[in-house]
Amino acid sequence: MTGFKQSFMVLSFVLLTCFSTQSAHPEEPAAQQKADSPAVIAYYFHGTFRCPTCLTIEQLSKDAIEKNFQKQLKNGTLMFLPINVDEPENRHFIDDYQLVTRSLVITKVQGNKQVAWKNLNKVWQLVQSKEKFEYYVKSEIEKFLQGS
Repeated sequence: MTGFKQSFMVLSFVLLTCFSTQSAHPEEPAAQQKADSPAVIAYYFHGTFRCPTCLTIEQLSKDAIEKNFQKQLKNGTLMFLPINVDEPENRHFIDDYQLVTRSLVITKVQGNKQVAWKNLNKVWQLVQSKEKFEYYVKSEIEKFLQGS
């Protein structure tokens, strides 16, 4: 099984778990979300060793996503997943997304197929400005949620 297919199997399991857990409560918006609807995943790829800047990038990413996309996180159209690429089962992400350092990567998935992705490489330049960092992450995720 290729790393890319393995990633989508894991994603499918996570989404299925989210939808099946929430489908027990039909009044919740996630229960209305179709399994084949587009989903956006924000991956933060890190290693086992975590420098202060890497930890800050992860925290700022998480904060920006949780602050600006509460509805999408709740209904399952957006997920934030930190992944340690030093773990053997996750090393394929290095090739899948051409990673050269710790990175925030936004992907768009429709059904079980990835249709777009972008490495938000400016996070390293913007890490010293919480406001600029948040705006950058927010605007890039909005593009993916809107279908750009």
